[in-house]
Amino acid sequence: MDRNIFKMNLSVEVTSAYILVASLMEQNIRPSLEEIRQRWTKSEAELDQALAELVRRNILKTSNIQKTDLYYLNPSSLWHWKSE
Repeated sequence: MDRNIFKMNLSVEVTSAYILVASLMEQNIRPSLEEIRQRWTKSEAELDQALAELVRRNILKTSNIQKTDLYYLNPSSLWHWKSE
């Protein structure tokens, strides 16, 4: 997990989604949308919004492998620090 995430001034939900994805990857669990949803404690809409923000800011990248949405961390050097 890159601690720069805390310097981004993101909402609690967006930061939590980042930490969740980072945690899955650190545990060698495939960061699929299904795995993320199983561990998410807020609404599905909040998760969708949080993941969309992370992708929009290039903090996460997505991949679709065998009809499974996966989310991976980008290095902070690629992040968009200002909201677009």
